[in-house]
Amino acid sequence: MEINGQGTSRELVKQNLKNSLEISTSKKSDFEISIYSGELTNEITQIGMLKAKSAFPALPNNFFLTLKDRIIANGFSNKRLIDAVNHVIDNHVYPEPSIAEFISFDRKIKLYSHQDILKLVEEFGAVVWDDYQSKKLNISGGMKTVWISKLELKKYNIDIETLK
Repeated sequence: MEINGQGTSRELVKQNLKNSLEISTSKKSDFEISIYSGELTNEITQIGMLKAKSAFPALPNNFFLTLKDRIIANGFSNKRLIDAVNHVIDNHVYPEPSIAEFISFDRKIKLYSHQDILKLVEEFGAVVWDDYQSKKLNISGGMKTVWISKLELKKYNIDIETLK
């Protein structure tokens, strides 16, 4: 604890901001982006289907053919497929999973508009500017500047320069 109290109050602001962030990212928003990008290779697709088949052997082969088709149609990347299969294996409690359980898996980060950031600054103070990084992204057909939490970038190991 610092004598002038700045260290303590800054930590409190950061904790409150972190709690606010966790609440905000759990809400549905059009202003978010998947952390997954990249290609889906045949090799990873086959590995994913084999892993799912070994975890759920009672499912018929046509389930996995349909699952593969839906994964491709939904633009999965290698990493998203691996994470989705692992997530369903780790979290499914009913005897047989549905295709939707695999397809609906995604991890997204919230994008904040300038107005959103100003509201956070009003609530938590200027320290907010240290916790977010700006980036111009093509959103709804136009380039817009958004702010992204540095905590989320670090959590998901995302290089902001790779976001488009």
